[in-house]
Amino acid sequence: MLFLKKDDADIHLTTALKDSKEPIVIYSSGVNNLMCDVGNKPFSVSKDYKDRGKRYNYDYTLEKVNNPNTLNKVMDGIDKNFYNLLSINNRSDIFALGSYNTASLGSGDMKIFRDLILAYNESLTSLCNNYHITYINTNEIGNMYNKIKANFHINTKGGIALAETILEVTYDKKMASLIKKEEFTGLIVFY
Repeated sequence: MLFLKKDDADIHLTTALKDSKEPIVIYSSGVNNLMCDVGNKPFSVSKDYKDRGKRYNYDYTLEKVNNPNTLNKVMDGIDKNFYNLLSINNRSDIFALGSYNTASLGSGDMKIFRDLILAYNESLTSLCNNYHITYINTNEIGNMYNKIKANFHINTKGGIALAETILEVTYDKKMASLIKKEEFTGLIVFY
């Protein structure tokens, strides 16, 4: 099993992925790119909204969120990542994690992010279908286990449930068939 760490020069992902017979890739990426592209973070929107007469970040963010090119740019990057991963090894089973849409994004000034996250998850689901990649809905898990409105991340219990879901889906799709063959010589990559 291979866990990627940022700036870890000792890991040669391309070689490891190419050489693996049955690689499994857990893909969790894109939302941070989306937040950077809109020039804001959910924590800052509320303050920017209240100070919008003095601070113009909110107007910029609103403009970027409403521009379809913003989401398209991020989805194009994910599309390239999926294509590259499958080009390196077309036997890869990729499991893509959707974005958690916390309850706090449902209130007035935060709705711009809620709608963007919903659109992101819809686009990611569609992209996963195009590549025959398994989409894992973290939103359902987060809403089940995270009752604190101000929390923007899945809590510990939600994280455990997410890990269990990933393992169940992986097992159902990959491991059960491999156990029948009595072989598993693959590589599991968390990206």
